[in-house]
Amino acid sequence: MLQRKMLHTATMSPKLEEQDRTLLAATRGDANRNKSMAIRAAYLQAHLASEPDAAIDALAANSDTINTTDSAGPTALMLAASTEKAEQLLQFGAAIDAQDHLGQTALMLAATTNDVQRTELLLAHTANVHLRDTQGSTVLLRCAEASAEIVALLLAHGADPDAMDHRGENTLMRAVTSQNVPVIQLLLPVTNVAHANPTNGNTLLHVAAWTGHSRRSGLLGSIAAVCNTGETPLLYALKTAKDEQDLFETVTTLLGAGASVHTPCHAGDAPFLVACQRGFAAVLYVLAQARADVNYKDQTGRTGLHHAVVRGHTQSTEVLAILYNVDVNCATPTGDTPLVLASAAGNKHMVRTFLTKRRMDLAHANLDGETALHVACAGGHAAVVHELLAYASHSLHALDKCGRTPFLSACARGHVSVLKALVHTGAIDVHHCDHSGQSGLLLASANGHFDVVQWFLEIPTMLATVCNHMGYEAFCAAVVAGHGPVAALLVQLPLVAIEAAACALGG
Repeated sequence: MLQRKMLHTATMSPKLEEQDRTLLAATRGDANRNKSMAIRAAYLQAHLASEPDAAIDALAANSDTINTTDSAGPTALMLAASTEKAEQLLQFGAAIDAQDHLGQTALMLAATTNDVQRTELLLAHTANVHLRDTQGSTVLLRCAEASAEIVALLLAHGADPDAMDHRGENTLMRAVTSQNVPVIQLLLPVTNVAHANPTNGNTLLHVAAWTGHSRRSGLLGSIAAVCNTGETPLLYALKTAKDEQDLFETVTTLLGAGASVHTPCHAGDAPFLVACQRGFAAVLYVLAQARADVNYKDQTGRTGLHHAVVRGHTQSTEVLAILYNVDVNCATPTGDTPLVLASAAGNKHMVRTFLTKRRMDLAHANLDGETALHVACAGGHAAVVHELLAYASHSLHALDKCGRTPFLSACARGHVSVLKALVHTGAIDVHHCDHSGQSGLLLASANGHFDVVQWFLEIPTMLATVCNHMGYEAFCAAVVAGHGPVAALLVQLPLVAIEAAACALGG
């Protein structure tokens, strides 16, 4: 009967609130609710009928039921629709610090919804500001995104600004993360700004640097002490930034506050090197002007320029090429210079930048004896080969550790477009063999590069067979390697066919 009456009342009332709808739904479908739910139903029914006094009387009639909860845990005080009703419930003995199944109190619910009047009422009745919810948060921690007026009230009643949640963050850190500037300004004078998160070592400056907060609140500039050990705020900002404009202002502010550009993290990465890795071109200027070591090497022996090239940061590479004190010919432990790395990656724009902006060591070879032209030819990067030939034609005859020229490298990898570009120079000996006696035709045949073999056979001087020091012909090399189409192409030549037949008869 009570259930039917409540449903009817809900249909008739134009002022039904969302919290009341939730509670009303919880009373449906069960005729055997306990006494506390019956009292709540009476409260809800009276409220919907605009009879709050009757509802309060119903709840106050039995002091044992005024603080009862259902499975969700909220008490009548938490559900009170107005400050006046909440005050009446308190007068009748409602437990001010009762907690629901999430550990929330009436004060937490009022404060996080920016209900100033109810917050003032609960605080006046000595609500406990130190209780924590199931996530370890106090009411102040939960109000990092609330209004400054609410936070000021809580602070005035003894809320601890240095209290931490389960993740090791205090309220100021949370406010910085949410970019709640009024609350940040309120908490700064009363919070220990040197607090470090015990779970990850991050300080307030780390959080501010990560959120790019310097532009929005001037927070970074208001804190004089900048940590310059370990994973510094400057390094943290460079590693986690998503927006370069925010990062630019954050880095500028941190440097102005005394951040060091020289401190590496535990992994050996210094700020300038990290900026190169991330491709933040504009920040490189700022760090260089702050006298960062632009040639600093990480634990792998690579500089920032090496990382910028490998990661394809063309704009950063252009900036680094312009900075006069950057060593553009510095080699990695494997002997690769930035030009060699850019050539291997086929980045024509980077290669052109190096060739036109700086004096490059074009004859430099890595530990495998490969020059920039070698790796460009091996990679099939015809556009890069054209760029290099304009400056480094003398590298055409350079030999790697296997005795191969760039031409032979292209033959072994099967890049016809590169071979044509090299032959066009008029300085290529197509009969040259490497240390093992393999010519270009033999390498192409052994590796099954049909197009290259076909191109070779269009050259009159290549119609004779070419053998290596073990006596294998190009035809035999293709057969042994299982490249049937290449072998079939070669055997069409009269001389090859005769020798193949002779070998067959002799076998």
